[in-house]
Amino acid sequence: MLNQPYDFVEDRSSLLLISATTSGSLANKLLIRTSFSKDQVITLFHINLPEEQLGIFDVSRAIVGEIVSRKAPECDFCKRGAKLIRIAGDQFLPENPKHELLVIKKTDFDRSRQTFFRQFAATGVLGWNTAVSASEESKEHFFISVGRAVTTDANPFSEALKKDIRRYVSRDLAVCIAFEDEGSRALANKLREYLGDVAKEIKWLTPANLEENEVKAVASVMVLAGAITSGRSLLAISRKLRGIDPSATITYFIGFSKLPNQESYNQLEKDLCQGGHQLVVLSHCSVPRIKGHTKTAWNWEREVLQPFGKDDPLGYANQTLPDALRARLQLLNDQSNDPGSLFLPDPAGRPLKLRRTFAFWSNLGFSQERLDQSSQADVYWTVQCVLHDLRNASENDGLATTYHTTLISPTNFDRYNDGVIQSCLLRAALPVETDYRVDAVFSRQMTDVLLSVIENWQNAQGEASLEFLMALWTKRLRVNDDHLKEIAALGKENMPEEMKFLLARLAADGNDEAV
Repeated sequence: MLNQPYDFVEDRSSLLLISATTSGSLANKLLIRTSFSKDQVITLFHINLPEEQLGIFDVSRAIVGEIVSRKAPECDFCKRGAKLIRIAGDQFLPENPKHELLVIKKTDFDRSRQTFFRQFAATGVLGWNTAVSASEESKEHFFISVGRAVTTDANPFSEALKKDIRRYVSRDLAVCIAFEDEGSRALANKLREYLGDVAKEIKWLTPANLEENEVKAVASVMVLAGAITSGRSLLAISRKLRGIDPSATITYFIGFSKLPNQESYNQLEKDLCQGGHQLVVLSHCSVPRIKGHTKTAWNWEREVLQPFGKDDPLGYANQTLPDALRARLQLLNDQSNDPGSLFLPDPAGRPLKLRRTFAFWSNLGFSQERLDQSSQADVYWTVQCVLHDLRNASENDGLATTYHTTLISPTNFDRYNDGVIQSCLLRAALPVETDYRVDAVFSRQMTDVLLSVIENWQNAQGEASLEFLMALWTKRLRVNDDHLKEIAALGKENMPEEMKFLLARLAADGNDEAV
């Protein structure tokens, strides 16, 4: 009302009630803009009410801790992915939530992504769930084999490597510090190869055997890393190099950056390059930051399968897994990094393979031979990158809407109908992006897609049937209860045991929830 020409009745018989405040600012504005006295403006519920204002219920004792206001980058809730809510006016009224569907388009795979995948897709460079080195317990969800990337001298990456070595290797180079993983060693070997006999005059160190006194008097230091995911290791090295001569230079020479966004990269560059140092990255591919404790689709899958395994003392003794699912559980327990085994097979037991047409690769000029060499990991990388970019896009173009729920449209599973692509979408999506229960119409649309896929389990249209059923069982894909019952009722005697088992689990879980 304060922002509109509202005509208050400003006499002594008027009384203004304010529902709640944490500062008293609304009452102050009323007193300034109207002729009301302080005793005519009363706040019902308040915290931090100024002494000169009247209030009825002080609720500060009911608040644990304190009420704070922070910018989004500094907010712990925002860092955990909480949705932002727009607040309207002094009354702190939240906007009404909306639910929207996003159709993924070929143009969402932009030119920089095309350049990266043209170089590295279907070459064995893009891996999955792989330890960076023997000493690392955690595994990289998105693994890049730098060794493979530098083995072919004729490829663009190797050419860029040669040029940047010429550009950034100083004649004063005295110390090279290379991390101990396979990728960093491959980069170091390429540098030795280029330098020839000069390499013998350089001191080659690892972070573990670096002593600060070894670099105090040198004029130039180079730090080599095959790939970076967060940049923390580089920052740790930079702290060890703080004692270097102020006139000396440090060059951080990196094969690949997987930092999640440009802002993260800019901050890292700012932190490392203070004092005139340089950060050189040969190739960029931003991907979601998946840490060791992040629960992935494979963790969810193992979690639901484990109780039916024979080795689980708390499992279901009277129910056992069909052969294919038992083998799948073993693969998950072994933490396999096989780039061809990310997904469940088709109902006939065959691995899911990319067919001739893949919209995002259609402009890359791949031969059929190279397409045949592509792995499930290559396709998964591609889809993850598309979704990652959409999450970082503006609110009108992507998944990064504020407060609103934006879902991956069911239409996408019709447009991208290769089983391996559908599986990538199911595994790469966040659970909130495939929870179609927010709208009955959306749930119906997704259910129709599911019914069509499962009913066609014997042909190519249903090759990802097991993946869809697993997504429903793990509750990473959700539809309304009535729609789930429709799907669970599809079980037929002639279906493979794996499909019958998963459909039975959906029926049983639905009954459990009803109880």
